[in-house]
Amino acid sequence: MARTHRPIEVVVLVASAGGLEAFIAILSELPTDLPFAVVVQQHLSEPGSQLVPILTHKTAHSVAWARDGDRLEPGRILVTPARRLLELRPDGTCTVGDERLPLTARPHDMLLASAAASYGARALAVVLSGMGSDGAAGVRAMTGAGAVVVAQSPDSAAARSMPESAIAAGAAPVLDLRAIAAFLTDPRPTTAASG
Repeated sequence: MARTHRPIEVVVLVASAGGLEAFIAILSELPTDLPFAVVVQQHLSEPGSQLVPILTHKTAHSVAWARDGDRLEPGRILVTPARRLLELRPDGTCTVGDERLPLTARPHDMLLASAAASYGARALAVVLSGMGSDGAAGVRAMTGAGAVVVAQSPDSAAARSMPESAIAAGAAPVLDLRAIAAFLTDPRPTTAASG
C-alpha cells in the first residue's frame, strides 16, 4: 500500500460494545490542534448517556453533543446523541434527527454514507469495537467515494464482529488500537489500496 497525500477534513469514529475504551484510547493521544473535525458515534440505548462528560474528563479535548445545524470545524469533536440519526452535509454542517431511532436501525451505515456523499476522499472513518455488522455498508460507500476506512484489529477489540464486518467490506488498513491515533496524526493520513 502506498501513502498518498489528501487533505482530510473530517474523521468519523464509530463503535458499539467496547467503544468507550476505544474512543478514550484514540482521543487521549490526539493533539488538541487537530486539522480536521471529529465525529464520534456509538450505539447508545440510554438518552442520558454520559459519553460526552466521560470523554471530556478523560481527554484534553472539548467534546460536545452534536446539534442540528452544528458546523464541523478543525479540532471540534461532536458526539451523536443516543439513538439519533446524524448525517453530514456538503456545506460543512450536520443534521441530527428529532426522532429516536429503533434499536434495529443502522446509524453507522447512514452516517458513513453521508460522509461519503458529502466529503468523499476528504473524509476518513475508523470502525472500532462492536457487535453486529452496522457500518459495513457505510464502509463500501466510503471506499467507493475514494475515502479511507480504518478498521480496528479484531484482536485488539473488546467485540470483534463490527471490525470484522468492516474488513470484509473493504476497510483498510487494519490497525491495532494503539496505532490508530498515530495514523490519524500523520500529515498524510490516507492509504491508497494497491492492486
